[in-house]
Amino acid sequence: MDLLWGRQGDLFQVASEARLPERLIAPGADRDTVRYEVQIGNDADRNELGIWSEIVRLKSSETYEPRQITLFPALRSVPKTILQLVNKPGTQAVVTKNRGDNDNFYSEIRSETGGKGWIPTFKLGPRRSALANLPEDETRFPAVTWLKALLSGGVEKMVLDSGARHCEAVVRASAHRGIPRARQVGTASAE
Repeated sequence: MDLLWGRQGDLFQVASEARLPERLIAPGADRDTVRYEVQIGNDADRNELGIWSEIVRLKSSETYEPRQITLFPALRSVPKTILQLVNKPGTQAVVTKNRGDNDNFYSEIRSETGGKGWIPTFKLGPRRSALANLPEDETRFPAVTWLKALLSGGVEKMVLDSGARHCEAVVRASAHRGIPRARQVGTASAE
């Protein structure tokens, strides 16, 4: 698989966290962060890549204490996985997908009785993302709909032109989703 170092292994994992805009955090709520995890692997029987696992969860932000590194470069142990348990305490799973299983969507907004407010499950298969197929219902999925817009519309491909005098990176996003309008991230001058 070309996406792996030295083409060794048959899968890789990516996780990303984003702080939610204030308008999406309920007063008094402690879940102010959304985490997206995806595991992509090679299906040897079909000889194709597919999504083996995908989860979107709401969680509390974590504070990290800065630490002094005494040796550079500091060697770190590599974890076996960066994926977290689906039912990790203190988190709320909203979208889940597991290899060979159903894709599940659970409402972020819980009923007064505490029910999950689930939506019928789907079996999208390994080639279709559960997040990409999230029902467009901001009343049930406000934070995850925001994340979907951020990941699909807030990121642009950038190609650097070595012959240009200035290189600019621009992040474009839609203001109606609460993401800042296009802004200049940085410039580099050839002078």
